[in-house]
Amino acid sequence: MISKLKWVIACAIAVAWITETAEAAEGNRNFHVVNRLRVELDDNVQSAQTNKKDSIKIIEQLDLSYNVNVENTFLSLRYQPSFVWWDDRPQDDTDVHHAFDGSLNHIFSPRTSISFRDTLRFAERPDTIDRGSVIRQDNDFLYNSFVGSLSYLVAAETRLETAGRVVSLDYDDAAAAAIRDYDIYVGGLTLRQTYSPETSVLGEFRWEELQYEQAGRDSSTLFLGGGVEHTLSPTLLTSVRAGYEGREFDDTIKSRTDSPYLDLSLTMLPSQSTRLSSGVAFSQYESDISPFASSKRTRVFASVAHDVSARVAAFLTGAFTNNEYDRTETVTGDVPDGDEQWWQFSARANYKINRNNLIDLSYQFTDVESDLRTDFDRNRVSVGWVLSI
Repeated sequence: MISKLKWVIACAIAVAWITETAEAAEGNRNFHVVNRLRVELDDNVQSAQTNKKDSIKIIEQLDLSYNVNVENTFLSLRYQPSFVWWDDRPQDDTDVHHAFDGSLNHIFSPRTSISFRDTLRFAERPDTIDRGSVIRQDNDFLYNSFVGSLSYLVAAETRLETAGRVVSLDYDDAAAAAIRDYDIYVGGLTLRQTYSPETSVLGEFRWEELQYEQAGRDSSTLFLGGGVEHTLSPTLLTSVRAGYEGREFDDTIKSRTDSPYLDLSLTMLPSQSTRLSSGVAFSQYESDISPFASSKRTRVFASVAHDVSARVAAFLTGAFTNNEYDRTETVTGDVPDGDEQWWQFSARANYKINRNNLIDLSYQFTDVESDLRTDFDRNRVSVGWVLSI
């Protein structure tokens, strides 16, 4: 237990040192520190269908961020290390997670700009990682997504953007890595035409290469489509992208599959204290179930944030994800078709004691129904203290 506390003590020392440094910076607020300490009750620590094991856990998380805006350059860096101690979890009672997010935007001229963004996750117990993706394998993993884009103003109302994305998922365990590791390479062009301050129309072309560690599951996909971004009113914003995608497989039963894709979002601002967001998306997607080379994913989500008062804020989020797996998109064909549904809901409220201290209450619910893997449901309730420096 003493060794487990070393990490927490180190965090406390780091917070104290950073606080002193920040105060010595005479008002320089580029660097921010937030410390989150919470106690949580988890009623299904192993995501099991039967014989569920519950446990109390203590989570200590640092949130270190640095933002600077100098002339035509904006840099944002964020690092979140966290330590989790479980009171009663079989085999392993500690987790250490790392999350890093960074972005860089630079304007070379009124016509030309570049943008880079990186998302890095290292965790011992995976959960939601990026783009609504959920990883189920109970094993150490490293996930990284890097996006770069170059934007050029062709004419007063016309902008051309070329972008690339590299995604990798790597498990530490050799057996898990052999069937679940993958790399994704994406490149594309987007042409955006602004017709009015309220309306923009775009056309897009993308190419994607999906490479699995497991032989035979690789594929290549072409996307061709368009979209509209429109502000219906100062309090209602809409965005829709739709098109066609064709995916060719290397060595599965089916050599090719074609389908539409759709990404629709809606943002409402009914008042200065309330924000609502919702959306629906459908597309072909990478698969974390072997031996499937692909899946068709439908995702629906909604969230609301409301400032009850100057001190109290409340948040609600819900999402439903359906993944369809087709046996003809497998290497072997010796597995049945199947669907997997994820229901996720969270509620959170916080009370601001003062400028630096906040009390946070949260509840998270997850329910998974799968034709191909173990079903489970999970409830988590927590209370925490947030210290902002």
